[in-house]
Amino acid sequence: MTGNRGLNRMWEKSLRWLAVAVLLMCLGLPGSAVAAHSPIVSQEELLQAAVQYLHDRFASPEVRLKVSPLSHLKRWVVGGPFDSLAVTAPNLPLRGGYTPLTISAKQNGKVIRSLVFAVDLHIFQPVLVAQSRILPRTPLKGAPVVKKEVDVSRLHSPPLHSVAQLAGKMARRVIQPAQPLTEADVMPVLLIQRGEKVTLQYNRGSLHIELTARALQDGAQGEVIWLLNPQTRQRIQGRVVDRSLAIVP
Repeated sequence: MTGNRGLNRMWEKSLRWLAVAVLLMCLGLPGSAVAAHSPIVSQEELLQAAVQYLHDRFASPEVRLKVSPLSHLKRWVVGGPFDSLAVTAPNLPLRGGYTPLTISAKQNGKVIRSLVFAVDLHIFQPVLVAQSRILPRTPLKGAPVVKKEVDVSRLHSPPLHSVAQLAGKMARRVIQPAQPLTEADVMPVLLIQRGEKVTLQYNRGSLHIELTARALQDGAQGEVIWLLNPQTRQRIQGRVVDRSLAIVP
């Protein structure tokens, strides 16, 4: 009996030590479910993925990007293992500024988790810049412009990059020195001005009529303007095709 009680005490003691060992494993040993931690992506890694994506989207030797984070997220706890980060931006602003990007953590091609990472994007490109003041309706062929790298992120209209884009154009409004030229600053050169005499042609099959009318509006090539037949005082519409020449559409 005494021997059996000794064996029981040893068995109980062994069980207590086993319970302590299991508890320690759960609390601190690597590989346990309690101690396992989720993969973490730093803000620097998120920014690096964003910059690489934007460089690929704006791939051009003449384009220079400046990217800074707007998100206050310092680290991203993904919540599971992943092998790659993918960046997408379906509504990417072509002129920069506030740019929300979707960054997804993937494992074997499957999206594990995604987040929106906003950046401030500045795009620097060589564009046409006025060297001196250009007045409205000034023809821009041979205008005082130079190509210069500027930040196009805050422009409200696409910039002009080549002097070839100025052919047949004139200033729509005042363009100040050092101001980048945009599509909103230019318009087609007027071929017809209000009050001018215009040759107006009417062609329908074998019927050809030509008369001299007076322009009631300014008109550039391709525009439809109102003209006045001085004999009948009738208003007629004509499409501008050349200097002082319009055709009834």
